[in-house]
Amino acid sequence: MRSVRFVSLVLLAAACSSHAPSSGSPDAAGAPPDGAIALTCGTTIADYCTAHGCDRTLADAEQDKRLCPASMTVCGDYTVVTQGGVDTSTRYYYRADQLVAIDHTLLPGRRTCSAGPATFFAPACDPGGTALPACP
Repeated sequence: MRSVRFVSLVLLAAACSSHAPSSGSPDAAGAPPDGAIALTCGTTIADYCTAHGCDRTLADAEQDKRLCPASMTVCGDYTVVTQGGVDTSTRYYYRADQLVAIDHTLLPGRRTCSAGPATFFAPACDPGGTALPACP
């Protein structure tokens, strides 16, 4: 019985965490790009935005002073808007001007998906970028 509980706890911990795939490139089967981090999202963008409000288009995010301080960077197929905090950061992923996922990091590195598809492969991006146009 004790070993069953241990295995259950290990499986539960693995299911609740993010991980970086070992290899792969985008293909028809949906394999993640190298360095991407697989995140499990429990809420859709539509539901999240209805409950919390968010900028559904990149054009809206670029003009949203509530995101400041924030930066923008192009990363693969995404434009990523990163909103910084004292010990947190929130990343908004836009593809073709539409918000597709939101993830949140609590430093020193606990990363969770706030909204998006059931599984979102967050691309590995260089930190930095340019200031969001709304942020002086």
